[in-house]
Amino acid sequence: MQSNPRIGVGVIIKNQGKILLGLRKNSHGEGQWAFPGGHLEFGETPEETAVRECQEETGLIVCNPRTVKTTNDIFLKEEKHYVTLFVETDYLSGSACALEPDKCEEWAWFSWSSLPKPLFQTIESLRKSGYQPVFTFRGLGNGLCVCEATVDDVQTISQMLYNDPLGKTRESPTSASQYKEVFERILREPNNYLLALKKDGKVIGTLQLTLIDNLTFSGARRAMLEGVRISTDYRGQGLGKVFIDAAIDIAKNGGARIIQLTTNKDRPESMEFYTKIGFQDSHVGFKMYV
Repeated sequence: MQSNPRIGVGVIIKNQGKILLGLRKNSHGEGQWAFPGGHLEFGETPEETAVRECQEETGLIVCNPRTVKTTNDIFLKEEKHYVTLFVETDYLSGSACALEPDKCEEWAWFSWSSLPKPLFQTIESLRKSGYQPVFTFRGLGNGLCVCEATVDDVQTISQMLYNDPLGKTRESPTSASQYKEVFERILREPNNYLLALKKDGKVIGTLQLTLIDNLTFSGARRAMLEGVRISTDYRGQGLGKVFIDAAIDIAKNGGARIIQLTTNKDRPESMEFYTKIGFQDSHVGFKMYV
């Protein structure tokens, strides 16, 4: 019998509306579908374990790891006890291969609403917890897509924030390390997403989407949009509405029923834009800089 609980890491790889599962073999849970993953090794963070295990087991390169849930499972038949840390990641490159064929028969992509059976016990516990993955990728055609920004995009995004009349008074695009540190903090927060609008792989827009649970409106989840920018070279082409529409779709996928944002009163063109695309100036916003 296992004397102490083990710490496992399950990796939820998100790829255009689907997640990766493998059919286990030669271990507890044989014949059941499970995420890539393994044991948390000495000195590793859960996110480091997730990236390593994905490459070792599947050959896939992933990015933006964030720990989103924890489950506590006792496997009575095997007399094992696992605390599992679930880490979401975004697919970056590669084709899923069974690189450890003694442990996994095959890898396959599934939608969250159509998962195969039987599922490994930890995934059943994850589903019972109410977890739902938020898929942020949206292919928009003509080389356009919306996705989560990566650390490699941060410098471009910080410059975009600076290239703005108000941004020039408050942003410091030369402080690259500062922006990257904040980006890492965003990644560590479930339900907080720095989105990028890309054209042929180039960042041309950005916004931050935060899902917020509230007791008001009968517990309706809200989505907050902040820092909306379109690159100066791409303004006037209707891309702002395309980007906002995609962000709203992502928020609805994440369970939001109210979409809210604020804009500075010194941006009359922004106020006109948001009203035109369906937002109502129904509230007065207050800010306090402390």
